[in-house]
Amino acid sequence: MMTGVIMVLAGILRAGRLVSFVPTAVTTGFVTAVGVNIVLGQLSNFTGFDAQGPNRIVKTVDLLLHVPQWNLAAVIVGAITVLVILLLQPTPIASLGLVVAVVVGSGAAALLDL
Repeated sequence: MMTGVIMVLAGILRAGRLVSFVPTAVTTGFVTAVGVNIVLGQLSNFTGFDAQGPNRIVKTVDLLLHVPQWNLAAVIVGAITVLVILLLQPTPIASLGLVVAVVVGSGAAALLDL
């Protein structure tokens, strides 16, 4: 959330040109950390298991220790959603891949009452 706020403020203030002064390694590390944070934050939704812990690392460990308690239907819907995104990448409708995946995943989740 804070990352998004900072990026919007930077855009409004036209601070994009300042990025040229930031080393590529810093930018890459920042974007990678944001991606990892998003993935770890979505693991509970993906598995259907409400992991407990004070931070995302502890929650991820808790999640991995309780694999038998995962909701199989949620994992299947999540896996199919990711698969749809990956399969549509080399096609002419690749730009719509995320939209199609969200619609298919949301429909499956609604049908399965997840």
